[in-house]
Formats: sequence, C-alpha cells, structure tokens
Amino acid sequence: MIDYLKSESAGKTLKELQKSLKLEFDIDLTTKQIESAKYRHNIKSYKKRGQYKQIFDEEVQAFILRNYKGIRKIDMLAQLKKEFCQEFTPAQLENFYSHRNIVSGVDMRYKSGEEHPNYLLIGSERTDCKKRKWIKVIRDNKSKWMKKSHVVWEEKNGEIPTGFALKYLDGDETNWKLENLVLLDVNTSNSLATQQLSTDIELNRVIINVARLKVLINKRTNKRKDYATKEEQG
Repeated sequence: MIDYLKSESAGKTLKELQKSLKLEFDIDLTTKQIESAKYRHNIKSYKKRGQYKQIFDEEVQAFILRNYKGIRKIDMLAQLKKEFCQEFTPAQLENFYSHRNIVSGVDMRYKSGEEHPNYLLIGSERTDCKKRKWIKVIRDNKSKWMKKSHVVWEEKNGEIPTGFALKYLDGDETNWKLENLVLLDVNTSNSLATQQLSTDIELNRVIINVARLKVLINKRTNKRKDYATKEEQG
C-alpha cells in the first residue's frame, strides 16, 4: 500500500487518495491516517510554484494525444480509467491540456435535457480493467456504481455497516459469489491490506482469523495500557 501511495500521491488531495485507496484495496482509511502514513514515509504530493509536474506517463500521454479530438474531458477521464485502471482528477487533465495547448474542439457543457452519451440505466453492469464487475444502483435517491460483490452481499445480508469491508476468500476480486465473500471490521481489513492472499480458501480463512486475533490482542493491550496510565495518574 505504501508503494501505491508513493506512486499516486503526486497532485492528489487527501480526499482523492482516500477514494483511490478505497477503490484499489477496499479499505476505509481516514484522511488523518493517510496524512500520517505520508508523513512517516516522507511522501510529498505538492509541486513547486510555477513548476509543471508530469502526472501522466508516456503511454497515457500518447493515448490522450491520439484520442482527445472531439471528446469531452469528462469522457476522456472515463476512457483513461477504463484503459489504464487509473483515476485522474479533472484538474490534472486540465493542467495537461493547458500545458500541451490541447483543444478538443467540442463544447464541454451538456445542454439541459441532453443525455450523456455514456449514460447507462439502473441495473446496468460494466467491467473495469481489472475484470471486476460493477452495477449501477440507486442509493439514498442517487445513482452510483457499486461492486457486484457488494450488491450480492447486501441483497442477502443488508447494507454493509460503516467500519466494515468485504474481502474475497480466494483472493480473486472477480469472484463475486456469496460463498467467496467475508465481512471484516476495518481494522482487520487494513491489517490484511499488505498481505497477499493465496488461492487456497481454507488457508485464507486461517490468515483472516489470525489477523482478527492480532487486532483483538492489540485492543486489549491498549486498554490495559490506558488503565495502567490512569492508575498511575490517580
């Protein structure tokens, strides 16, 4: 995860990194935790005033230069995500267009009542570049894309509560079958983020239970320390 932070931090806010980490590792970290990790590992995300920071690698740049004509920026961002499995911000793309003097030649605004050319109905499915299935759903009266694994879980067990995340027992995020899914609290999920699960489901059950035990031990240890501190102060 730290390597991912180092490669993705440039030009991104903590909120943007939080969203990227959730998408990439399916973990829920606060912006404070991300900021702390960046500080510990000396990860910088800013650029000097007046200095252009190149966010896109050569392959991404070549793709943009081949395809920008007649395409709105929001659609270009969607194509980049699909093609390279990377999320870039509108500001990053705008900066690149400005630096290269790129003009797409189309009106960037959608007119009132105009349907987005990539619009999909509720219930539609799509597959991202990692072969993961996503479904368009309605949540809180708003449309959003959810991983199919989350939809499958919630249809059987109800909404995933805050502070919990789904993991895949066989380590395969494309296997969204219910029997392959396990719900973990965020602390256990985060402790597994740096571990590579095997394709052996039973072995992974053991690994997950060990992670749960470690989290429980840490909680009890911290409680004892807090109690001892209070006793000394009292």
